Amino acid sequence: MLRQPLLKRWSDFRQRQREVLRASNAPTLIAPTPIATDGRATPVGSTETAEQPEGDPLMDVLPLGAQQPPTGRRDYGTAGRPLNRQSPFYVGFVGAFGVLVAYGLFRALGQLTQVITLLIVAFFMTLALNPLVEALNRRGLRRPISVTIVFVGLVAVFTALGFVVVPPVAQQGGLLADNAPRYLDNLLANQFVQNFDSHFHVLDKLRVELEKMVTDGNFMSGFFGGVLGAGKALASGFFGFLTVLVLTLYFLSSLPRVKDAAYGMVPSSRRPRFISLSEEIMRRVGSYAIGQVAVATIRRMRHTAWCPALAGRASSRCPRRSCAASAATPSGRSRWRPSTRSAAGS
Repeated sequence: MLRQPLLKRWSDFRQRQREVLRASNAPTLIAPTPIATDGRATPVGSTETAEQPEGDPLMDVLPLGAQQPPTGRRDYGTAGRPLNRQSPFYVGFVGAFGVLVAYGLFRALGQLTQVITLLIVAFFMTLALNPLVEALNRRGLRRPISVTIVFVGLVAVFTALGFVVVPPVAQQGGLLADNAPRYLDNLLANQFVQNFDSHFHVLDKLRVELEKMVTDGNFMSGFFGGVLGAGKALASGFFGFLTVLVLTLYFLSSLPRVKDAAYGMVPSSRRPRFISLSEEIMRRVGSYAIGQVAVATIRRMRHTAWCPALAGRASSRCPRRSCAASAATPSGRSRWRPSTRSAAGS
């Protein structure tokens, strides 16, 4: 029922547009008012003609027999017929151009994936820290001072996490590098590995393949390329972390202005509801992020407090088990012995 009047109004509107365009393109004959040499206007029917000054550039470009318009506008002729927007060529051309633009935007977004990710992370960190800033504002502090306090606390937390995480990782990595030869010797001294190698000669094959890889230039270039790639990834992660911190500081300081600008683009009839829903969404997202950080902190503190106690309890029971194990085997470790049936079958 409503579709027919809508189509009728659209058809009438297009018809009025065509009529206005046709009327504007129709040639209008304006009788010029010639100017006499003494400065007086000469009537249209008078036999006196105005003499044009020599070297007038306007008269040089006008067609032969044309007269200069009194308003100074040039007559460019009658405009042609407008393009038919329902033609297949027009529709196909515009559609192909739209597809190309969409593909270009998709490729541009693909190139900016890392930047968009950093912006999203910084925005969510801003939503998580904004309740703390607003709480300090309610206590009488100005927003710049509140943002400074919260940001300094955030940097202190990340610094503490770095001191907690980095030294154990570096220590364990060094121990692994130091003990790697001993681990390899123990593996080769294992009875199962020796029996397996005596039947299939696996160690000799591995030694030959290792020598080939060491002497291969492609392998060495790929190995050092991987090392450089790891260093590049580490540096990129560090600079990305600094970028997120800077963006978080900027978003925290300018969040009210950003929200006001975003609310200003909403129609006034829907603005109150939009503001209330947006504020509630941001409040809940911030509360969820703060809750997750609190849960992770409590779990880490519990793990730090309980692990030494559990380790001491396990070490107190360890001598009995080690004694029992040493009494069971003379060498203090269990050895695997192949069964008689498997030995006979081999």
